[in-house]
Amino acid sequence: MLGRLLGMAAGLGVLGTAVAAALGKPMLRLVYGDAYATRPLLFTAVVAVTGLTFCGAFLGYGMTAAGQDMSGLI
Repeated sequence: MLGRLLGMAAGLGVLGTAVAAALGKPMLRLVYGDAYATRPLLFTAVVAVTGLTFCGAFLGYGMTAAGQDMSGLI
């Protein structure tokens, strides 16, 4: 089950990164205005890192559900 969750998290990260890369500039212009639309690569990088954060969160949830102590990881 954890493997499926990680796959889903990775898929969401990849999908989000692809959408941000393809539509980042118009999305930024629509939501935040022209000032933010000048940095679509930064937006894409933030979305990609968010995808990695999804994977880390799901791993943490899995370790908690398995009763593992996470204090050594921090």
